[in-house]
Amino acid sequence: LTRRPGTLYTDVEGDNRYGPDCSGLVSMAWHITANSGKGGNSTDDFETWGGKTYLGSLHDLLPGDAILKNGHMELFARWKNPG
Repeated sequence: LTRRPGTLYTDVEGDNRYGPDCSGLVSMAWHITANSGKGGNSTDDFETWGGKTYLGSLHDLLPGDAILKNGHMELFARWKNPG
């Protein structure tokens, strides 16, 4: 997937650009520079990224962690029900 340059958003510092989708949100939150050759990081980029950590349990999730599954990703903020 290659995004058109006009669809990217620049961060507040003006240093990095991100796609307007789930992987762009995670990239922006983690302040990961966009993959300039493709116009931003994609879920495919995160699938093959060597920096992943596999947790033993969903209970190990911390705010700011990302969940990547089936070509989609989300940032974890908190459990809606602490129990």
